Amino acid sequence: MKTLLSMLALALVVVGCGPAFPDAEVQAANDEDSTISFDTTEQPLANAFGINGTVSASRITLTVISDKLMYRPSALAFKPGEGSLWVVNRGDDSTVIIDNPGKPTQKVARFFDDSAHFLNNPTQIAFSKLKSEFAVSLDSVNDYNGQAQGNLFTGPTLFTSNRSQFEGGSQSHLDMLHHSPKAMGIAAGARPTTAASDTREYWVFNGMAGSIDRYFFNKPHALGADDHSDGIAIRYAAGQLKRLADVPSHLAFDATSRQLYIADTGNRRVVRLDTRTAINTATRIAAYHGETPLHSLPGTRVTVIADEADGLSKPSGLLVKSGLVVVGDQATGKIKVFSVGGIFKGEVDTRLGSGKLGGLAEGPDGKLYFLDSVGGRVLRLDLAQ
Repeated sequence: MKTLLSMLALALVVVGCGPAFPDAEVQAANDEDSTISFDTTEQPLANAFGINGTVSASRITLTVISDKLMYRPSALAFKPGEGSLWVVNRGDDSTVIIDNPGKPTQKVARFFDDSAHFLNNPTQIAFSKLKSEFAVSLDSVNDYNGQAQGNLFTGPTLFTSNRSQFEGGSQSHLDMLHHSPKAMGIAAGARPTTAASDTREYWVFNGMAGSIDRYFFNKPHALGADDHSDGIAIRYAAGQLKRLADVPSHLAFDATSRQLYIADTGNRRVVRLDTRTAINTATRIAAYHGETPLHSLPGTRVTVIADEADGLSKPSGLLVKSGLVVVGDQATGKIKVFSVGGIFKGEVDTRLGSGKLGGLAEGPDGKLYFLDSVGGRVLRLDLAQ
C-alpha cells in the first residue's frame, strides 16, 4: 500500500512535451494494419440476432437469466472458450460470475474490489481473445469512493480471469495504467496477430479528455504488484467525444477491419474511428502524472455512423456482429441495428423503458444478452420467426 500511495503522489505532476513516439513494435503493428482493407459499400448482409426491420411485439420474448447479486450492473461479457458470463457492478465495485448461464446447473458468485481503486465504478469489461485476462474501464477520478480528494490517477485495469486466482480486487490485478479519468468504455484491440507478440492492446473512452486512448499493457507485473514502467498510451481524436454522467459509452472493436465503434453518448451518436492511421507523427503531450509517458496522434477524427436523426438519444451498449453495428439506447430501451456505413437495418423494443437498458453481449449460443441496469437483471432476447 505504501508503494501505491507513493505512486498516487505523482498524480498531479505535469509531463512536458517531448520527442516523437518511439516504440518500434507498435509502429510495426500499425504498418501491418495499413494493409487491411475497409469500405462501407452496402452488401447483402445477414441480420443481427434476427433483428430485421421493426420487430413486432408479438415476436419478442425476454428471458431472465439472472437477477441475483447485481447492483447497478453496467456491462457484461462472456469469457472466451469457457462460456461463463461476467458482469461488472457500478454500485458496489464488484464482479458477478454466472456459470452455465440459463441452464439448470447455473451458479452465481460475486467478488468485491478491496481497494476502491482497481475496479472503482466500472463501466465496461473486455476479455483478451487468447489469454485468461480481461480489462475494465473505470468512471473514476480516483477519490476512493469519496474518501479522498480525487487526483485523476486512474485508467484501465488488467485482471487475471484464471478462476483459481481471481478474487475481484488488488490481488488479482495484473496491471494498471493511469491516463484516462472518467472512462466510459473499453475494447480489446487486434494484438496479437500472427506477426506480432502480445502487447495487450486495449482502447478506452476517456471521458475527461473526450478522446479515445490506446493502451499497450505489454508485460504484466506479478499479481497485486505495481510495476507499470513498460506501459504505452496514445491519444486519438481528443475533444471529439462527450461523456454523459452515469451512462456508460461502450466500445466495440472489429479486429478484421481495424475499425473501432464508439457510443458517443453525450453527443447522441455512434461514431467510428479508423485505427489504421500511421503513428509516426505521435508526439509527447502533458499528462496528469509522470508514471508513464502519454503521446497524442494529431489529425485523427471520428466518422458519424448514426445520430439523433436516426432516433438515437442515449446510445450506450454496443457490439459488432456480421458487419452490423448493434446499439442499445438507454433513453428509449430500444436496440437498433445499422450497417457500418450507417444504413438503418432494424430495431427491437426491449420494453424496459427509459434509463434501464445497459450493456450488450453475444452469447456462445449466438443470442443477444443485455442488462436491466436498474432492476439488476441479465436478460436474453428470443425472437420468434
